[in-house]
Amino acid sequence: MSKRDLRHLLTVQQDLEPQTVTGANAITSGAVVDMTNHSSCLFTTMVGTSGDTLATDTFIQLGLEECATSDGTFTAVAATDIVGETSGAIFGTANSTGTDGTAYSASYIGNQPYVRQTATLSGTHTTGTPLAMLSARGHKNYST
Repeated sequence: MSKRDLRHLLTVQQDLEPQTVTGANAITSGAVVDMTNHSSCLFTTMVGTSGDTLATDTFIQLGLEECATSDGTFTAVAATDIVGETSGAIFGTANSTGTDGTAYSASYIGNQPYVRQTATLSGTHTTGTPLAMLSARGHKNYST
C-alpha cells in the first residue's frame, strides 16, 4: 500500500490556545474559521481533566456556530450541517468523570463562510477545565 501525504491537503489552525476555563454559565468561543475556498472542516475541542466535579448541573457543551460575515451575529449550526455525534448544534458534552480528558470532533458541511467552535459552561466552574480548540479545513478549491 502506498503512503500518502495528508498535510498538504489540510489547512490547520489553532482556534483556542490551551487554557483553563472558569466561570458561571459562561461561553468561550474559538477563533473564526474562514471557509472561503474550502468545502469541509473538521473541528476538534480537547477537554482536559476538570478541576471541578462535572455532573448534570455542572457541565460543558461543545458546539458550532456560523455566520455570513466574520464579525456578524453567529447562530447555532443546524444538526444537518454537522457530521458526528450531535444533539442539535452540540457535538460533545463533558458532564461526568470520564467525559473530560477527551477530544471531541465534528465536521462542518454547511454553506456559511464563517464558522467557530463554542464551549458553554453550565453551572459554576470554580477551579476550571483545560480546553484547546483546533480546526482542519479540507477540500480546497484551487480554481479561485
